[in-house]
Amino acid sequence: MNCSNTWTEENKNMESNTTTDKELYRSSARMIKEGKYQEALAVIKEHLERFPFDIRWNNLLIQLLAKEGELLEKSGQWAKKGRKDKDSVLSYRAGLGLLELGQDKKALREIKEALKLSPQQWEIHFCLGSMLLKRREFEKALEEIEQARELAPLMGDPCWMKALTLLGQDKKEEALVWADKSLELEPDSSDALWVKGYGLYFMDRKEEGEKFCVLATEADDENSLAYWALGTLRFMNSDFEGALEPLLRSLEMDPKNYESHYALSNIYLAWKDPEKADQHARLTVKYGSRYADGYFLLGVISLEKGMTEDALVNFRKAILLEPEKPYYYHRLGETFLELGILHQAEKNYKKAIELDPRFAEGYVSLGLVAKYREDMESAEQNYRKALELEPENAEYHNLMGVIYMETGRLKEAFPFFEESVRLNPDFPLSHYNLGELCLNMGKKEDAFRHFEKCLALDPQNEDARLRLERLREFLPREQERL
Repeated sequence: MNCSNTWTEENKNMESNTTTDKELYRSSARMIKEGKYQEALAVIKEHLERFPFDIRWNNLLIQLLAKEGELLEKSGQWAKKGRKDKDSVLSYRAGLGLLELGQDKKALREIKEALKLSPQQWEIHFCLGSMLLKRREFEKALEEIEQARELAPLMGDPCWMKALTLLGQDKKEEALVWADKSLELEPDSSDALWVKGYGLYFMDRKEEGEKFCVLATEADDENSLAYWALGTLRFMNSDFEGALEPLLRSLEMDPKNYESHYALSNIYLAWKDPEKADQHARLTVKYGSRYADGYFLLGVISLEKGMTEDALVNFRKAILLEPEKPYYYHRLGETFLELGILHQAEKNYKKAIELDPRFAEGYVSLGLVAKYREDMESAEQNYRKALELEPENAEYHNLMGVIYMETGRLKEAFPFFEESVRLNPDFPLSHYNLGELCLNMGKKEDAFRHFEKCLALDPQNEDARLRLERLREFLPREQERL
């Protein structure tokens, strides 16, 4: 069976994108959720007889078979029979089934086989493009998606998928054009709505972006990606409470959405729940085996749990997958520093700076390594470089003040600490250091004031508490006031 079609307005009107078919699709999805598998199967089969390549309905069939525990066997049968009979529908369906099972390489092979048999079938190009996008092979993905668009110029799906791929390449304005094009073709497309919302968010139109993602969930309350997008935007905007429900809803519909697991893992980590954070991080890399940020996050969580060796393994996996991200090397360097392996820490910090010469934190960390080696001149040079890159960073001003204070240049240290406090009045460490500096310079009242402020901001700072207790002996007026 070698299926192909040429798209005309008549074909468009006959396609499955009608109101009736959408209602049937949602009804079938609900049947599966309620365990009414045979009823759902009858509707799905009837639809797929008319539209054998329909992506959504094929995925619905696959969800049903997965629920019944038959997907692995059925995918194998489709693959075998598809090759034997040169049936592109079965090879295509086998690819979708294997993809759901996490057998990405085999899935890719079957989709490519289907494409050989039916090179004019837009859905196969679309599917292959989405798989390549998942692998972050953006240029190859665009080639396939563009081919799908040319074969089906009246369909909105290739347009929003092209928009999503362009977002992956940080081409936000161009992506928005294609999201709008998709909505011109299909005004109630849930996928086009959330992709547009995603693009708007990254163009600093955050409220508008979230609004479109909400509209996407309203347009199709069975679209797991719409809920993922809404939850992810809220997560990135630090609205963890608001993100939780849509992310969990997305996983209810698609338990293998590794990006939802990733966002949830970060949320639970922020909420100081390392067990749940670890659980979702592991599911992130299980279902997204090529998702570098997932391994990086798992490394961070491993450190939280005191599992340093596991952290090193996961940071290295992240680097293997995406070797151009400076903060991966920087975090690996920090781990080596915690272990006292200075040469490895220094090596990774330098690699981070090589990848991004404006990576200020890398210079700070090199300065810290130099301090461990008591090379104060090198430490000062690196801190100064960081401060040149980020002159409004209160922490970096504090570090420069510390270097000057520790090398006996008290007067030169003073302006750095004062600037640090000006930039961030609630930075307790700068107040503590100003207190120490004032104490060394004989300014006891000023020292008392800064130690007092430090303790108010950081009640657990025992050094500040001890300094205050000793100063009270010399400042009876302050003692009486307190």
